[in-house]
Amino acid sequence: MKLKSLINHGASRLILIIAMALMIVPNVNATLIASNDGTMVYDADLNVTWSADANLVYNSGYDTSNTGRLSWSEANTWISYLNSGVGYLGYNNWRLPTALNSDGSGPCSSGTGCTDSEMGHLFSSELGSSVNFPAFAGGTSQTYPFVNFQSDPYWTSTTAGSSVPFAWTFNFRTGVQDTKLASAEFYVLPIRDGNFVTVVPPPHHYLSQRQLH
Repeated sequence: MKLKSLINHGASRLILIIAMALMIVPNVNATLIASNDGTMVYDADLNVTWSADANLVYNSGYDTSNTGRLSWSEANTWISYLNSGVGYLGYNNWRLPTALNSDGSGPCSSGTGCTDSEMGHLFSSELGSSVNFPAFAGGTSQTYPFVNFQSDPYWTSTTAGSSVPFAWTFNFRTGVQDTKLASAEFYVLPIRDGNFVTVVPPPHHYLSQRQLH
């Protein structure tokens, strides 16, 4: 009886340990690592770090007049602002994501099949999204550890066209990568190369000192 009790007790402990291990899995792909303060997300696959806030323009107070939407030119101005002084979160190498493929080719223009650009990789490989199961289908759990994802497109750094300037965008609601007029207003998800080393509090007071005109 004692042996049977010990076996049952051991089995119960094993089941509990497995259940606890499953509960602490934070995201679809373990290569996404959030900073301790939740302000940055490192993608170990691409060796890049994202802003965890997918609407930082608005939530930082930089531009509250248009829910965080900027034209492509304004988006680049904001990125330059993030890199000014000590830099946002202590880093001066923030940029817009590229629409090019990982080998430098492209951009891919197949609409929903572009999974090798930086945002395409984040959408399909890291967040586990697809056309039939977009990044918003599972609520915040589907976009963890990111917050505040928007349903409209996000700007990339990649331009297209000459006489009428266009720039490439990526939509996390539909998984579509395509071009938009650069004068249109969309969202911005900052990215930087490399991992984070030291996590510091987000300088909200620093960002909010300048409003978009």
